[in-house]
Amino acid sequence: MKKYFLPSLIVLSAAALLSSCKKDDTGGVAVKPYTVPTTYSFGNASYVKSTQLTKMAVEIDAYLKTANAGTAIVALDQAKLNNMFANTGTPFSDGALNTAAVNIKASTSDYDLYKSYADSVLIYNTGTAAAAGTGGFVPRGSNKIIVGPTGIEYGQAFLKSTMGALFFKEAVNLLNNVKTLTATDTLTAQAKWDEAFGYLSVPANYDTAVTYPNTDPNRPLLWGGYLRERGREMKRTRDVMKRQSEKIVQSSLHTKS
Repeated sequence: MKKYFLPSLIVLSAAALLSSCKKDDTGGVAVKPYTVPTTYSFGNASYVKSTQLTKMAVEIDAYLKTANAGTAIVALDQAKLNNMFANTGTPFSDGALNTAAVNIKASTSDYDLYKSYADSVLIYNTGTAAAAGTGGFVPRGSNKIIVGPTGIEYGQAFLKSTMGALFFKEAVNLLNNVKTLTATDTLTAQAKWDEAFGYLSVPANYDTAVTYPNTDPNRPLLWGGYLRERGREMKRTRDVMKRQSEKIVQSSLHTKS
C-alpha cells in the first residue's frame, strides 16, 4: 500500500494542525493560518536526538529480523536485546549510538508493553512450527517469521508500536509545545521543529522521484519509509481511478454518438 507522499514539511504541518485545530480543544483561541513555505533552510538545523533514536529502533528491528533468516533456528541474545533498549554495553553496530545520551527505554510510552513484544520474538523463536494456540515459526518462502500463539508477528508489533509510542508521540509533543512559546522565542521554536522533523526520518533533500536503495544511509526510515510506501500506493490508485474514469467518459460519449 503506497500513498501519494506529501513533502516532509507539509506532513509536519498537518500533524501540527491536527493537534491544535480541533473545534473542541482550541479553548476558544483562534488558530492563525499558516502557509507552508516552498523551501526550508537546514543550514543550522539540528535533530541529533531524534535521528539517534530512529537509528536505534532500526538496529533493534534488524536484530529481531535475524531470527527470520532461513528455516533453522537463529538464536538471539536476550542480554544484547536488553542492552539495545537501554543503550548499555555497546550493543549497536553504529558506534556513535553507543555513546549517545539517549535510549529507547527512557523515551517510549508504555515501554514495558512494547518491550514485551520484542522479547516475545525470542520466546517463540524455538524452531516449533506455529499452530493455533502455539507460537513458533511460519514459513515465508525460504525464510520464516516468528509469531505468538494467536498469530501476532511480534517483531512487527514492536516496530509499529514504537513508531507510535515514541516517534509520533515525541513529534506531536514537540509541536504542541511550540504553541506555548512567545512570539519572540524563535530559536526554541526552531529547535523543537527541527527535532520533530527528525522523527519523520526523511532526508532534508527528500525527493519523491528518487529511488533510495536499502544501502543508502540517508534513505527514509520508519515513518519516512512507511509514508513513502503508502504514498506510492495512493498515487498508483489515483492513476488507476483516473484511467477508469476516462474510460467511462469515453464509453459514455461513444454510446451517445
